[in-house]
Amino acid sequence: MSESRKIELVTKLTMLKIGFKSDQDGFDYLCFAVQHVLNNNLFLFQLHKGLYLDIAKHFEVKTLDVERAIRHSVNTTSECVSFDGLNELFGFLLYTIDGKPTIAELIRLLAEVYRLKLYKKFFDVDKLDLD
Repeated sequence: MSESRKIELVTKLTMLKIGFKSDQDGFDYLCFAVQHVLNNNLFLFQLHKGLYLDIAKHFEVKTLDVERAIRHSVNTTSECVSFDGLNELFGFLLYTIDGKPTIAELIRLLAEVYRLKLYKKFFDVDKLDLD
């Protein structure tokens, strides 16, 4: 399995574990964002003029639509599951019932799940045969 495919798979499985709904546009945009941040960490410091713009170009939508869809996904997840899965992944309390990460924090945390291989506690990506 290629590295980019593994990043995509780990990101999607992690987001599902956290409680994101895969049928929302924001889900795909966040996955793409995490892949970009893993390739270039500077995207975290230029969400609107860098990351959102690249996502919008890739998916052929407006930059504002990207931001709105990601924000909707984060808010929906926060209302439904309050990011308990994120706390479980990292093994300590990051966010309480009322707390939710900013978009940049969430993207950074999802990237760290991959970098630190925290996903291995929950699923073995190498054993999945998806090609």
